[in-house]
Amino acid sequence: MSHRFLRAPFSLSLDGMHAPALKRHWRHYLLFLVAAAPLLILLCLPPIHQDARYHEFADRRRFLGILNFADVVSNAPFLIVGVAGIMLGAFGRLTGYSICWFTFFLGVSLVSVGSGYYHWHPNNDSLVWDRLPMTVAFIGLFMAIVSESVHPKLGTILLLPGLILGAGSVIYWHCYNDLRLYAWVQYGPLLVLPVLLALFPSQYSHSYMLLIALACYLLAKLFEVSDREVFAVLHGRVGGHAIKHLWAAAGCLCILQMLRKRQFLNVKRAA
Repeated sequence: MSHRFLRAPFSLSLDGMHAPALKRHWRHYLLFLVAAAPLLILLCLPPIHQDARYHEFADRRRFLGILNFADVVSNAPFLIVGVAGIMLGAFGRLTGYSICWFTFFLGVSLVSVGSGYYHWHPNNDSLVWDRLPMTVAFIGLFMAIVSESVHPKLGTILLLPGLILGAGSVIYWHCYNDLRLYAWVQYGPLLVLPVLLALFPSQYSHSYMLLIALACYLLAKLFEVSDREVFAVLHGRVGGHAIKHLWAAAGCLCILQMLRKRQFLNVKRAA
């Protein structure tokens, strides 16, 4: 009798606390699984080395003394959108502006400088300065969405560790010629974003524009891998990589417009 009595409370705690907690937080567990699974898969693969041919872009024309002119100057829209986001946010003209959104627009601004420098003299060393600001933008964007959808403080708390992880992924690639961690930092948020928007109701209107921005980025990656083919189809006028920059900047502009147009919705956060 006493033995059963001592075991009863423990059984009740499992049935009365753990199961409801699992049921209540299943969205968080699923989101974590979607984020962690690609990393686990990548770590099971052999190291992914940087292809030396990556630096051989189709359009190598010089203009006004600038090598690879089209690929260099096509980064200017990043600077325009990034600075606009920082300035409009500072003057309170962007709804729900936060440190995470500031980080995103700062990263976008720095991409123009880092990518421009890389395309002026493309090699693995200059590519570091292209990829570092890209991780700043990716992490800032992802943490902003996490804060607005999952918990208001979560993204802010994870922002600094995320930035350290992003920078570490670039440094690790440069030191060990292994792109696995960087690939997860770049593409992981893109996989998580649709799931996050589906599982957690947005606190703001116009969240669909995030999906438009994602589509622009995917289109940009398509032009990136078709650099030579696009250059040939357009009879040497412009390569696919320059167009890639324009589509990626268009995606950033969609996010800026979303922040300008959206309104706060009285939506209860999912438990």
